[in-house]
Amino acid sequence: FYFIPLSYIINKKMKKSFVKYFELICCLLCILFIILLPKETILGVKTGINLVLYSMIPSLLPFILIINILIKKKLCNIISKFFYPILKHIFKASQFSSFIIICGFLSGYPLGCKTIFEGLKNNLISEDEAKKLLTFCNNPSISYVINYVSYLCLDSYFKNSIVIMFIFLPPIITGIINSHLFFSKQQVNICNTDNNSSISVLNNTVSSLIKIGMYIIIFTTINAWLSIFISNDNIPLNIITSFMEIISGSKYVSQLSLSTIHKLFTLCIFSITGGICIFIQSISFLPSKSYIKYYIIGKIESLLIFCILFYIYFNYKTIFNFIISLL
Repeated sequence: FYFIPLSYIINKKMKKSFVKYFELICCLLCILFIILLPKETILGVKTGINLVLYSMIPSLLPFILIINILIKKKLCNIISKFFYPILKHIFKASQFSSFIIICGFLSGYPLGCKTIFEGLKNNLISEDEAKKLLTFCNNPSISYVINYVSYLCLDSYFKNSIVIMFIFLPPIITGIINSHLFFSKQQVNICNTDNNSSISVLNNTVSSLIKIGMYIIIFTTINAWLSIFISNDNIPLNIITSFMEIISGSKYVSQLSLSTIHKLFTLCIFSITGGICIFIQSISFLPSKSYIKYYIIGKIESLLIFCILFYIYFNYKTIFNFIISLL
């Protein structure tokens, strides 16, 4: 009995020391790259700043500001009433979580996670419902999918409806499955909105934008460093590095020598998962690490469903003929 807690303490100390050494190595490597690769560092920072100023802020600022106002002034309950009668049956959602679901599918990354966090902080949803919502409520915006993925990256080769189906149907199916199987308990509306936080709406909005913007700049800089070590002919490694930051990465993938179907498959995976940068942005809004696993599980479920849908759509004739032959 004495060895059990001792071994646990040793393992815990080893984990902490490993994390510290890993963080130290990462910091030293970053300093080394900044010194040895000044040109690439400046290029990566400039690319990140351009994305922040001309892409991230114009697209996210209005949504973040409006969401903060709606929650602060308790106006989100009025909006929720319109969607609650339908969503309570589909996702077994409470009234405020109906508002989160709408935000998660319309506002874009990472506002789904931010709205879930705001709901938890203001006691508008329970912890169990937050875990369920994390599995399917953090998605790209429809405008990003249509204007950027479909039009700019795929050159409108596929219909917008097809691209939207591949990106948004998997999280919807994931939400339905999780709501009725793993979180089957009907959620109760929580109306304790007596939150007297001194943080103003503008301060909350600015701090969220700064956090998201800094992650974008960091990951575009890392991409610039990695691009030196990868040749243009190495398509798999190019796709992996593009996965670091999907806005610039998606445009880069569209320029690779891939078939349009392979480009669609890759860009849909980018959009569904959000890439590493958006993953870090999203989990930074969560109140504790215990919620992260639900977010990851939800993305894995969505990916599996997407792969099935993608295969069925492009091989439906073969599948249909196979079924006919069996009959």
